[in-house]
Amino acid sequence: MNLPRRLLQALLTLTEDWHRVFTQRRLLLRVQRQALGALLVMGCATLWRSLWTNGRQHCSWSADYFLHSRALWDAQRLFAPLLKEGLRYCRGGLIGVAVDDTRVRKTGRTIAQASFHRDPLSPPFHTNLILGLRFLQCSLLLPRYRLGEFSCRAVLIRFEEVFTVKKPGWRADAAACQQ
Repeated sequence: MNLPRRLLQALLTLTEDWHRVFTQRRLLLRVQRQALGALLVMGCATLWRSLWTNGRQHCSWSADYFLHSRALWDAQRLFAPLLKEGLRYCRGGLIGVAVDDTRVRKTGRTIAQASFHRDPLSPPFHTNLILGLRFLQCSLLLPRYRLGEFSCRAVLIRFEEVFTVKKPGWRADAAACQQ
């Protein structure tokens, strides 16, 4: 069996448990198609570019965008099969997890969750602020060095938006300050 066919079979095997997340089979196929496009895309992995990679640049994209904006499904449940498969490689008492605090820049003032954050690229002597969204990403570190001269591989197991908590005003009661 050639390598592309084996990679496709491995992707379909990993994502076959996603049928529990989606209520309809067509939604599952659409998400699997987008996941394959995101793996194969060169450059920035946007939805548009992953659709282009699948050869769907001349089809209507509205259903693919509606999948992310209107469909009711829990995105965190998509990572459960990856975590289950990844834990098979982690033998021993310790499991390595890498956590990353990511900020995505936004320009629109109407995004409710957007807030000002310290720019991590600003120099230490001058703090710059950026408007954006904050995400927390957790990845399972697979100990591939046990199999040979390989480095660890990180598999995404959680991706969650972190909301900024507003500081209560000086007139707030003790309960609001405690919260």
